[in-house]
Amino acid sequence: MSKFGTWAVVPVKSFATSKSRLADLWDSNDRAALSAAMLRDVLGALCAVSDLAGISVVSADPKVARIAQEFGAEAIHDTAEIGPSVAVAAVARSLAHQGARTMLAVMGDVPLINAQDVVQILDCANGDASMAFVPARDGIGCNAALISPPDLMPLTFDGRSLARLRALAGSHVEIAHVLDLPDVALDIDDWTDVVEFFCRKGPPSHTRAFVEAVFPGSAEFGLAS
Repeated sequence: MSKFGTWAVVPVKSFATSKSRLADLWDSNDRAALSAAMLRDVLGALCAVSDLAGISVVSADPKVARIAQEFGAEAIHDTAEIGPSVAVAAVARSLAHQGARTMLAVMGDVPLINAQDVVQILDCANGDASMAFVPARDGIGCNAALISPPDLMPLTFDGRSLARLRALAGSHVEIAHVLDLPDVALDIDDWTDVVEFFCRKGPPSHTRAFVEAVFPGSAEFGLAS
């Protein structure tokens, strides 16, 4: 089976163990619901982009797989679940072997991402070897990365990887694009991220509906219904 074109890959941690830094705010069930809501918003944005040949979601969690299937995405079982870097690397090798031209790796916890953001990242693919990175809002991590071909070099996502990725990319491509995309930069990991998300008056979304329903003190931000 061949997979030509550009594929998006979304690595997702098991919902039951996700977002531990929010344990003081929400219990495990609420944190799982938050992760599911964010994944739905990410997949919704990716599905709105016609230039993508397909979407793969990598996770050990069958609940994640079911959400992927809701959106027509390929669900890949992550047997090791060591982390997003390993998951993305495995898919990258498979995509390259099957003929994919480009891979876009997107974290599953960037709920403000939209189709325009995705298109802007994809536009950086300009030749046989291309790379683009979208930093997290702390400027240290990386929330999305475009690589062409998919196995050009290993991608790492550990919350501190942006500088390493940029340095390594210099050995493979003439220009590694670094894009300032505020909506992709916001990943929700802790209290400050929740507040930042709340203060951005974006369009209705699965994540916004969840946070407005369960976040104590939501009226302070003028977003509660």
